[in-house]
Amino acid sequence: MKRVLLLTTGGTISCGTSVQGLSPQLAGAEFLPYLSLPADIVLEVKDIFQLDSTNLQPAHWETIAEVVSEGIKQYDGVVIAHGTDTMAYTSSMLSYLFYGMNKPVVLTGSQLPISENGSDGPGNLQDAVLTAASGRAGVFVAFSGRIFYGARVHKAFTKKFDAFISPNAPQAGEVENHQKVIWRDEVVPCCMVEQRNVPSLNSPVLFLKLVPGMKAGLLSSVFSAGYRGLVLEAFGAGNVPFLGEDLVEEIRRISAQFPVVVCTQCQYGGVDLSLYSTGALALEAGAIPAGDMTPEAVYTKLIWALGQTERVSLIRRMFETVYCNEMTKE
Repeated sequence: MKRVLLLTTGGTISCGTSVQGLSPQLAGAEFLPYLSLPADIVLEVKDIFQLDSTNLQPAHWETIAEVVSEGIKQYDGVVIAHGTDTMAYTSSMLSYLFYGMNKPVVLTGSQLPISENGSDGPGNLQDAVLTAASGRAGVFVAFSGRIFYGARVHKAFTKKFDAFISPNAPQAGEVENHQKVIWRDEVVPCCMVEQRNVPSLNSPVLFLKLVPGMKAGLLSSVFSAGYRGLVLEAFGAGNVPFLGEDLVEEIRRISAQFPVVVCTQCQYGGVDLSLYSTGALALEAGAIPAGDMTPEAVYTKLIWALGQTERVSLIRRMFETVYCNEMTKE
């Protein structure tokens, strides 16, 4: 027998109608009639939150992690029913918190409430439970018949059932006809060191998209406002302007004290700060390159890193390390 724990946090899958529009209303026990599981899987339910995932904060990630830490000791796998809007953030953070874990944690949700005719909720939830019972260790997202690595997923569509993509890595597997889990062979090796403690996730990080004409002084003001780290979503391969509004010089001033991580606005290809002078100067000034990580994986990795140290040199080393298949190591 396989024992799987289903944790619910709200999201569209649990929604019903209200005066203000859709809002989470269903408890996890109300999901069970929509499933048709094999006889050798026992599913138990625990409700954590009943929130639209838009309202989830880093403190909620800590709570989810604590519940998972306890549940994983007693169950063969854990499923988390979650809203799609911030699912990639939660799955990325859990990937860092539980890297090296020897059991599966699988997030899923839906684009339509589970109780609505034609909903993708029953199929997604069924797939997630089967994935959690499969024994493959790690954090994953199961959605629309596909299984993604938790730190490699990005929501690309607001309404389409096949809402998620994995821009720079192959998907981990798929579930055939909501009955059979098929894992792919392209498993990228990662650091398998057991994560024993959940660090504090209360270090504020700002994710800032670079646009032409952005005032250079804005970067320094980020830290005077109380932020402890900055993710700068730059142009192309990680290019930062140094003429006119000189953001490179601002990075130089800041980076001795605070981490400034540079990722790209492009979904595919990742950062290569050695390619253009606009990237090379940012690297020389102290910018930390994010490789080909998703925006969600970059943001959550910096929060996770700051929960363990504020030393920029150590955070740089952490961004050079692959913990949970979050980036391609060249």
